[in-house]
Amino acid sequence: MVLGVFVLAMLGCAPSHPTERDVVGTWSTAHNFGRETITLAADHSYSQSCTATSGSLVTNTGRWTLVTAQTAGLGSTLELQAALVFVTAFGERAEAPTPRTVQLEALRNWGRLELSFNPDLPGFTKQD
Repeated sequence: MVLGVFVLAMLGCAPSHPTERDVVGTWSTAHNFGRETITLAADHSYSQSCTATSGSLVTNTGRWTLVTAQTAGLGSTLELQAALVFVTAFGERAEAPTPRTVQLEALRNWGRLELSFNPDLPGFTKQD
């Protein structure tokens, strides 16, 4: 019984090492102020948008790279160059998003691939 609970807990959230083909597509996450979407293209370009609940829209583009983890226990990292960070570490809307390199860790959350930017907040999930 205890072993079964342990195995289920371990399957809940685990590092993942997806291929580039696995990450190409549209990913989104909901924030308390709106929805953020990132579309990763096979040519390593991306488009990023954040639609606030008020209806305002901010868009951005850049390049991405998938980096394989060199440390055991960590998932691969998706790096977005010149990405905008719309949310603070506390889940609130960032006042003035500025471009910077953003790292999203690839995790398996109950079997589904997720790109995590903060372990305390929901990550990006694939939409297609």
